[in-house]
Amino acid sequence: GGNKNVIGKNMIDIKDPDGIYFMQEFVNVAKNKGSGWVDYKWENPKTNKIQSKTSYIKRIDGEENIFLGCGFYR
Repeated sequence: GGNKNVIGKNMIDIKDPDGIYFMQEFVNVAKNKGSGWVDYKWENPKTNKIQSKTSYIKRIDGEENIFLGCGFYR
């Protein structure tokens, strides 16, 4: 990721500035839908400002607890 300070850290209970537990949302989308979009706010490493971000989450076929996410700032 763009922020080396969060690599390897458990972020399941991290909230965005609006109180959204976006990591929990990632897990819920992967487990319950298989794939989908999650909107939240996060610090953009290029601007150092909190910005709206959206990520696409996809559960890896055949794996119950593994998913991949890719996001972009809007």
